[in-house]
Amino acid sequence: MSMKRIKRFTDSETRKRLKRYREQESPKIKLQRLWNRNKKSFSTKSLLYIVQNIEYNILRRDALMEFLTRDNLNFDNFYRMLNTAKDILEKDPSLRTQFWKECFSICNEHNLIELGEMGESGAIKELFRRIETGSISNRKALQVLIRFFQKNTDTKVRMELWKKIEKLGPNEEDSKYLLDLPGMYAFPEITSKIQKFIRKQNKNKKEKTKTLKAIENFVEEIKKGQE
Repeated sequence: MSMKRIKRFTDSETRKRLKRYREQESPKIKLQRLWNRNKKSFSTKSLLYIVQNIEYNILRRDALMEFLTRDNLNFDNFYRMLNTAKDILEKDPSLRTQFWKECFSICNEHNLIELGEMGESGAIKELFRRIETGSISNRKALQVLIRFFQKNTDTKVRMELWKKIEKLGPNEEDSKYLLDLPGMYAFPEITSKIQKFIRKQNKNKKEKTKTLKAIENFVEEIKKGQE
């Protein structure tokens, strides 16, 4: 028997043994092999389907991990995945950290506000981080903080929000808007600080006006002396 025929025979036997071996494998191993072979070909929509509809948490977690490797994900993708994968993320802190890192990287301030209003504390922290680092414009940051102030009625939280708002230098209209919010009478310590801030702003305006007037008068005197 030639070497080529021996090799073909050996290869054929090997394939048969491999086929018999794989036929005897457990469904779990077959599933894992099938998943590993095809996972890269699944669309984002298919990965979402697996996490949402297939009741096998090992596969659901694998699908979520594959989802996080994809490029060009948008906020809607993350929002839909969050709604269907909460149970997985709650049980896996490491995966949860990775999920939010990837999500925040594509979020704008409106996305973060939406997540924050859903109760995702990490989104609020990320939003505040961007405000503190100047990644969001002053005016936009003020609008965000005022919105949170309006929606949150916890005294401690509102006080912290006011400190952040004050630091950004709101105009009188912003400050008065906060004072006029329903139920502000129940927050005397906060209203007192806002009123004090408004009085200080008005005093500074008067002093600036007075200083400008004095400058104008001195300039007029100088001009007259040169005539």
